[in-house]
Amino acid sequence: MKFRVSACGLTILLLFILSSISVSAQTKSIDPTAKKGVFEQNGMRLTPKQLLKITESNPEAYQEMKKAKENYDFANVLGFIGGGLIGWPIGTAIGGGEPHWILAGVGGAVLLCIIPLSNGYNNRSMNAVEMYNSGLVQSQYKVPSFKLGSTQNGIGLLISF
Repeated sequence: MKFRVSACGLTILLLFILSSISVSAQTKSIDPTAKKGVFEQNGMRLTPKQLLKITESNPEAYQEMKKAKENYDFANVLGFIGGGLIGWPIGTAIGGGEPHWILAGVGGAVLLCIIPLSNGYNNRSMNAVEMYNSGLVQSQYKVPSFKLGSTQNGIGLLISF
């Protein structure tokens, strides 16, 4: 028994494989995790900068994510300042100097300002991800699987949908 593959059959198979690859590439949604403000895509954790880049294709989601990232960035700056203001008197006390505890109090107040910014980031980023995911084209096609094996007629290719 001879095994022959025609050029037409090979071309059709190749076009089918390429079209199924492009269909599966359209549904890369972003998944929120159990922890607020943490998002994953294809098993990889995303940073706010990556989320901003991904949502560029959806203008509404991009604008919402841009506002969320502003909250995130400002909260990080305030966190650095507040941590420094708290750490300076603690370091001075450990070093044997006279600490200015008022600085630590101001640092604590600065850190309290982060709470609404963090909540704003969580809410806005969740909204942006929901907008982005709802705007994706949902494919009705399943990605086919290919198996090469023996059949009643010899060696064959099994394509499952």
